[in-house]
Amino acid sequence: MPKLQARRDPQYNSRYAKPYIFPEDQIQKLSSHGLIFSDRDQAKAFIRTCGYFRLSGYTFYFKRGKDFLPGTTFEQVQSLYQFDTEIGNKLVEALEKIELSLRFHVSNRLGFYHPFAHRINKFLRQSHTVWIASPECIKLPKHQEWLEDYTREEMRSQGDFVRHFTSNYGLHLPVWAATEVMTFGTLSRLFQQMPEEDCKLIAARMGIIDKTGGGDAKTFSNWINHFRYLRNCCAHHSRVWNRVFDQSLSTPQVAALPDLSEFSRLPHKLYKSIMAIRFILARIEPDSSWHIEILAQITAFTQASGIPLGDMGFPEDWKNQKIWQAPPAEKLRACRAADFVTELDIIHQAQLLQDFCKDRLPAERKNFLRYLCKKKAIFFHQIGDAKYYPLFQFSEEKTHIKPEVADVNEVLLDKYAYSRDRTPEQCAQDWWLSPDMANGFSTPPIAEIEQNPHDVLKAAHRLPSSCRIIARAYAAPGN
Repeated sequence: MPKLQARRDPQYNSRYAKPYIFPEDQIQKLSSHGLIFSDRDQAKAFIRTCGYFRLSGYTFYFKRGKDFLPGTTFEQVQSLYQFDTEIGNKLVEALEKIELSLRFHVSNRLGFYHPFAHRINKFLRQSHTVWIASPECIKLPKHQEWLEDYTREEMRSQGDFVRHFTSNYGLHLPVWAATEVMTFGTLSRLFQQMPEEDCKLIAARMGIIDKTGGGDAKTFSNWINHFRYLRNCCAHHSRVWNRVFDQSLSTPQVAALPDLSEFSRLPHKLYKSIMAIRFILARIEPDSSWHIEILAQITAFTQASGIPLGDMGFPEDWKNQKIWQAPPAEKLRACRAADFVTELDIIHQAQLLQDFCKDRLPAERKNFLRYLCKKKAIFFHQIGDAKYYPLFQFSEEKTHIKPEVADVNEVLLDKYAYSRDRTPEQCAQDWWLSPDMANGFSTPPIAEIEQNPHDVLKAAHRLPSSCRIIARAYAAPGN
């Protein structure tokens, strides 16, 4: 085939002038540069399945300049390609779990405010704006730009549940359905627009915390973007095994996360991404063996191929790093606390104080709230510096506490004062949310308190105290 003449064309702007070559010629070209073929027909069939241009990305590792290293075979290139495909599939397996968990937590927090909170600007951060490319060069709320993109995705969705919602309720989906039709990119952009306290809460649930023990939303947002980028690389069959990733991973405050103490010194390659995925999976699926499986795949390949682990960003002492050990219970404390916060309607202290005891001055409201907590009339869950109060303890207007709930709380928090594995507040909340047929409740006490306050209070009094439970545990054989 004659060589094309380099020229400028109004339909494209490039000096590239090489012609297309067919698979047989592609094999001949590789052979002329020193690649050894044991079966050209098999090689041709393989090239037809993956494409010459895609496969050529895996040949560079075996080249010095234009020519292959002596003795390099097509089977080596093919093996590397297949290994990369397997690793990409394994990464997607874990990234899908992280994505699904994020979809739940975003919809769970926004759904608390309003079924359509994702469409209503007042439930999101007001400070986020973006320049719009237009003759007027105007600035619009970032949410408006996001909403236009999301609405297009919503209109394209054809799932059965989408048709059910639109035919029965109207054009738009509530947030718990909307997060199911968003792309990962759209979901990550919505996360960035959520109220800051909710972003911190989700970050804490995923184990990304700051020095105070609260959620590090900025770092977690960066990790979400990296996971989205990595999943897109895998979904489009891009090379990942030795890639230097463009979307790098930020380093959390390592003093608070000793599992990631080496994180900042690692190159932005596969090992660092696996490390981050392992960290998150340990918090959302503690029994996962994903990290064991992918590391076994990688080490088996490197031993068979002779390709060093360092090419994928592995440090020499990688086996000794704490990230590969099961995290002890105390390292999951923030995750556990976040679970308690997200399993029922809660309110952040700053939001509560806007309505609570409005007849008092702001400082007096805060002091009175502190007094009620000290007297065990109400309880909160603390994550870092943030305090989250279960809403069932307050009137609908959030102006005062419910006295019948306060009476029960006082008993529960005394009974659970010496619990070993959970805080008294966590134990009390579990009691409120759990039905107990022994007490005559087929529904949780939280649903009975308004109709049967005396029976609920009696049931709380019948609870054995945690100190008696602990004493019995220590007296049991073997302790």
